[in-house]
Formats: sequence, structure tokens, C-alpha cells
Amino acid sequence: MDLLDAVMIGGICLAGGACAFLLATQLGIAKKAGGQDVHLESARRDERLDLYMGAVWSGILVVLATNIFHQIQLGGTFELSLLSLAAFAAVVFICGAFAGRLLLRREMRLDKEKREERNGAART
Repeated sequence: MDLLDAVMIGGICLAGGACAFLLATQLGIAKKAGGQDVHLESARRDERLDLYMGAVWSGILVVLATNIFHQIQLGGTFELSLLSLAAFAAVVFICGAFAGRLLLRREMRLDKEKREERNGAART
């Protein structure tokens, strides 16, 4: 087993683990020690779901990238199929969209906290 195979296995584990966490969070399987369901506030839960979806697509991106590196021959010839390149481009686009969404949501949350802090200081 070479480095590319190990990276591919790591990508599969990342995507699979994130899928498991995503399903557990979505189905509400996570329990408190007392046996009560954990009720996360909506924004926090959405943020966690976005992070898990980003991890799933990042794992798929790693797997597809190593697949493309496997198809490149050392002699300089490329045996890449158009389907592999199209799938890689689509996953890069999706990962970029998730990263942008996460960053935008983070900025919106920080802006909201700053506004609340400013309004709280103005009231006193």
C-alpha cells in the first residue's frame, strides 16, 4: 500500500465518520446522561450540520483527488476520463460552496453578537 492508498482510505474514513455524525445529529440520537434528548438551539444545530456536510464533501474530494493521481502515469501519459474530471470539478465546487456558506454564517453570527453588545451598552 502506498501513500495515495492511505490518503484515499483516510478520505473514506472522514466521509463515513462525518456521515455517521450527521445522521446521529439529524435523527436526534445524541442523549444526555439523564436520558433526555439534547435540544440544541436552532442556529447551533444548523452550524453543526453544515460542518458535518462540509466534512462529508471534503472526504469525497480527497478520495476523488487521489483517484485522479492514481490515473496519472509516471511516463507522462494521462489516462483520465472526462467523467473523473467532471466529478472532481463538481466536488471542488460543492466544497467551495460549503466553505463559503460556513464562513458567511460565522460572519453573520459575529455581526449579530456585535450588534447585541452595542445595543446592550447603549441601553445602560
